[in-house]
Amino acid sequence: MLMATCRAFIAVNIPPLPSLHRLNGHLTRLGRGVKPVPPALMHLTLRFIGDMDEQLTEPVLGAIRSAAAETSPLTLYLHGLGAFPGRQRPSVIWAGIAPPEPVTELAGAIARGLEPLGLPPERRPFTPHLTVARVRSRPPAALGALMDRFAGQSWGEVRITAIDLMKSTLTPRGPVYQSLGQVPLKRP
Repeated sequence: MLMATCRAFIAVNIPPLPSLHRLNGHLTRLGRGVKPVPPALMHLTLRFIGDMDEQLTEPVLGAIRSAAAETSPLTLYLHGLGAFPGRQRPSVIWAGIAPPEPVTELAGAIARGLEPLGLPPERRPFTPHLTVARVRSRPPAALGALMDRFAGQSWGEVRITAIDLMKSTLTPRGPVYQSLGQVPLKRP
């Protein structure tokens, strides 16, 4: 019998702030080598799962519920621009998250809850960030100047009240996201 799988991740959806729309415009003007993430699709990934057996949906939501029950709503600030793995050969352009500690603790609690489901922790340490663009080829020189220009930029604040288990379907026009379930953070 064939198991149904989906590409999944756990995330906090970020509202399309006007500042992120403006940043998207700057990134778009850099040309085809830089692919901005549409502001309506921006999210803070707490855990990338990858291919997941759809039968794990409810157990994964249970692990998220356990972590969310211990976490009050958060106010996070988006700031600056950086790159993974680094500025010399960037593949991801990101906005920073402050303060990082509550998000890191939440991601850690979720990771611990996923281990009994056969989903071991990621090898790389968790670094909270908001992906704003992907770099497809050698970046234009203007990207470095843009990153310098916005290194200390504040993009605004967001209130985090829920976590989503997301399904990602890759299409030629870009990813399509669908929530498989939303879990509220504990009431203050």
